[in-house]
Amino acid sequence: KYYALVTKIVEEGQTKGEITLDLTCNEITKYYAVCERALVYDWCLSKGEYSLAEYSRKMMPYMIEKLKA
Repeated sequence: KYYALVTKIVEEGQTKGEITLDLTCNEITKYYAVCERALVYDWCLSKGEYSLAEYSRKMMPYMIEKLKA
């Protein structure tokens, strides 16, 4: 369900011209999932010493900046 939801969001963003067409929908979905896992993995390695939500809000825009159309 997770991948289906992210894929649907990416498809809609590409259709609306908000997300780049330089990569396929599947490539973008996979990249987004990798970025999320990276944030969670780093948080786990840090033993939850900081707010994952706050850190994600700060870092995710940098991680997905190139996906904008």
